[in-house]
Amino acid sequence: MKFYDFSFCNDQLSDSFLKNGYVVCSLENKDGFNLILEAVGDYLKNVIEIPMASSFAFCDLHKIEVADINRIRLDLFNELNRAEWIRPTFYSCIKAALDSIVGNELVMQNRINLSIMMPGDASSNIPLHADTHAGESGFQVVAWMPLTDVVDRNGVFILPDQTEDHVQTYWKAIERGGSAAAFDELSSDLVMPEVKVGEILIFDSSLIHGSIPNPSLKTRFSLNTRFKSSMAPDGFGEKSLGPYFSLTTLKPATQRGLKGL
Repeated sequence: MKFYDFSFCNDQLSDSFLKNGYVVCSLENKDGFNLILEAVGDYLKNVIEIPMASSFAFCDLHKIEVADINRIRLDLFNELNRAEWIRPTFYSCIKAALDSIVGNELVMQNRINLSIMMPGDASSNIPLHADTHAGESGFQVVAWMPLTDVVDRNGVFILPDQTEDHVQTYWKAIERGGSAAAFDELSSDLVMPEVKVGEILIFDSSLIHGSIPNPSLKTRFSLNTRFKSSMAPDGFGEKSLGPYFSLTTLKPATQRGLKGL
């Protein structure tokens, strides 16, 4: 008789996530990703006068006079989220990775978030935080998809191997001088994973993370959203199933079980 253990549950991706709290992996659905790029490009060409539009690169947006980048960001965010294909397409780009790290019965955030950071721009900077600080579930992951290469510290900073001492240092610094002070205190332990176009960063959203005003000479475009096992505890209030998440990939047995509740 052959006995089995649970070693088959582990693989290089999940081992790396357990160790570091984040992974960077290639996108699985290249056609789907190209569809996302095309949708963003089409929107920009329709609302901004772009010379030589066929050769325009998102990372060069700052070279074009843009009157109101915040309005463009909000309009593009709404445009993408009105498209019924955007969430399933995003999911298809990382399905196998999520299967390994989170599971295959998932809930997905109702919206896909958009960030556009021009050089020196602090308006869309995300100060250091952990999602659990705002009442979100500690069982979710953030999937962060850049549409431009991450260069020169214009990506996401993460605190891997987070300890209770790190957390205490963070809160003391916040009380003393806000997010900037916290960044200074923790800077030696923060990492900024390199993520190229066609790759995605998946990280534990309970880890302290954030960005700084774009110090590079390139505009950074990125999308992000969150995934959680449908069986894992929700966050609180508006961060729960319904207002924040929606069911995505339930198996038949789970669907029947929910009907019997």
